[in-house]
Order: sequence, then structure tokens, then C-alpha cells
Amino acid sequence: MNKSQIIKKHLGDLLFEEGFLYKSKSNIWIFERSSENKKKEMIKQLIYVQKNNFGNDLYFRLHTNAYGQVLTDIPYSTYGKQVIYKYNTNNDFENIILEFAALMKTNGFLLLEQMCESIVVDRPTINQNNYLMQNKEHLIKSFKDKNELEISCDALKLQKVIIHIIKPMKNKAYTEVASGLIEAAAFYGEWIVCNYSGDWNYDKNHGASIKYYVNKILLTIYVLERLFLCWRRIHDFNEHEYKKILPDILQLK
Repeated sequence: MNKSQIIKKHLGDLLFEEGFLYKSKSNIWIFERSSENKKKEMIKQLIYVQKNNFGNDLYFRLHTNAYGQVLTDIPYSTYGKQVIYKYNTNNDFENIILEFAALMKTNGFLLLEQMCESIVVDRPTINQNNYLMQNKEHLIKSFKDKNELEISCDALKLQKVIIHIIKPMKNKAYTEVASGLIEAAAFYGEWIVCNYSGDWNYDKNHGASIKYYVNKILLTIYVLERLFLCWRRIHDFNEHEYKKILPDILQLK
């Protein structure tokens, strides 16, 4: 059997019984279903089996589109570090998929259900997004001067600076950190605009956003919302998560 056949046989049959549908992309196998949460909202649940493009590494992720929930790697080690499975043969690959199927039975489905509930916390307001759009030139210059950062800096440097700014905010309320997040969001958005020929936009429901193309695909990032979720992730997760909180930056470069 090839890898797709192994996944469908050992994991697919289990997930099909739970109402999941199968999708596939290059080096990633996706299972998806919709489920109603406690608030009667229809929430999309996703299970990813993902292979490293450059090696024989395999890892598993769970995701829902409930507000405030984030992509979650499963399982984790004692210290919160993502578990990467390595395989050399199809037999190794098959054993890993069997292990993941067992993991889904024991706590994976339960975790997915928990991830269907929206996180109700203070969040960016329309007024804050309006302020960002109306004052972005001043905010960008302020962020640039404070952090001695050029708009042409590389992605890893920008990520390092933003993480350095957000980490001390870990135990503070959103109202205390909002101004810092707004300033960082302005620079983050302008960095994408300048490096990827993007455009600033405003959505009445989600606020300030950047539209840009990567590999001819139009993408949208709601910059203040993204920085807010980065802060919330630091607030809730441990230090091993810091390096992964700005995936868009890493994927762009």
C-alpha cells in the first residue's frame, strides 16, 4: 500500500464513522467535518496528517474555526514540545498511523470537541481597528524607531522582535497590552505590504487587513486580530510555543 492507502485504511475508516470527509494535498492528508458546539454554532473540525517536504518526518495537528482557538499539535511531550515521528519504511509509516488512530480514540476526539468552543475574552474592538487605520503612519514610525527595525528586515528578525515585545505581556489583561499590539500590528501589516506588494484594507466585521499574493494565491491577514491571537497564545501556552506563534511571517519568507 502507498501512504494514502495506509492512512485511509487505518485512520480513514475510524474517522469516516465519526462523520469526517477526506481531502488531500501535497504531503498533507486532511479529514474534515462540521459539528454544533454548546452555543449552537456550526464549527468546522479539521485533522491534519502532515509530512515534511524534505524528509521522513510526520506530525499530526487538530484545528477548528471557533474564535480564539489555535492550531494544536498532537501529541506533546512532557515539556510541551511537538512530537515529530520519523519513519524509514512503509511499515514504520503504518505503525505511526496506527498509533495516531489509537490516540484519537483515547483523547483526540475529546480535544477536538473542547476546541469547538469559542474563547470569550476581551478582544480588539472596531474603534481600535479604526485607530490603527487612521494613525498607521505614526504607529509604524514609532514601532520602527523604538525597535531600530527597517521595513525591509527579514522575517525571522521581525518575528524575534514581536515575540520579544509580546512575552512580557503574558500575565497582563488585554486592556493593558492593546496599545502595544496595535503598534506592532501596524508595522507587521506594512512589512507585508512593502515586501509582498500587498494592500491595506478595512473589513467592517474584522477590521484592518492586508491582502497580498503568494504563489498567485490571494491571501488576507487581519493584522490586529493576528497579533491579539499571538498574545493570547503566549498567555495560555508555554515557552515552547513562542517560536510558532507567527506562522504567516515564516511562510512568507
